[in-house]
Amino acid sequence: MRDAGVSGSPELDNRHEIAVGANPAGTYDEPMPDRTRPAAPALRRLRMVSAVLLVTFCVVVALITFWPGPPDPDGQRALRDFLRQAYTQGLPTWITFGKIEFGSNILMFVPIGLFGALTLGRAGWLIVPAAAAASAAIEIIQAARLPERVGTPRDVLANGLGALVGYLLAVLIVLGARRRTRRRGTDPAAPDPAAADPATRSAPVRAHRPPAAAAPVGGRSHAAPPLAAHPISGPASAPPLVAEN
Repeated sequence: MRDAGVSGSPELDNRHEIAVGANPAGTYDEPMPDRTRPAAPALRRLRMVSAVLLVTFCVVVALITFWPGPPDPDGQRALRDFLRQAYTQGLPTWITFGKIEFGSNILMFVPIGLFGALTLGRAGWLIVPAAAAASAAIEIIQAARLPERVGTPRDVLANGLGALVGYLLAVLIVLGARRRTRRRGTDPAAPDPAAADPATRSAPVRAHRPPAAAAPVGGRSHAAPPLAAHPISGPASAPPLVAEN
């Protein structure tokens, strides 16, 4: 005499199907949205705009530095007169025309360092030595070919500092853009561009149902019937196992 194997109840089989998430066909039909959003397209557009602005500022700087005479001489005289008058009104005497000129040379090269670094991408640090070398060439040409202009190493230092400041600003801008893109990619409330474009949707993920358990060799299995609820005494007890001779 031997006992026959007992299979699982239909309720357990249904729970298994729900846990697997399978439909009657045994597969998922809903596409899984892709939430990954690389920062490359945004940075590429930023690089293109920066390249245009870099060329524009280089042309402006070339016109200012290679002009035969000092830029805006009337404005420089007016600034000197303003400083002399401001000293009598309590302006600190350490604010001199030379320091204002030094600061203006720094500001003139900040856009070059900023847009140059954004244009070059990972090699953006090269804009700092390139700007310093260009400034040195400008000062040499002013000293040799432009008698009314004065070429000094002080201007080279100011221009190099301006390019460095612009490069650091570019680094902060790139880091901020990547952080925003990463945050949007992990935000479930953010709109999904793949949902609007069917071409970008990912393929459906399919999960197959596991095969049914085979019956024991040499015998047949008897499925236990579901427990029936009694109106007074509650759930009935399960029937005893069936034995075969």
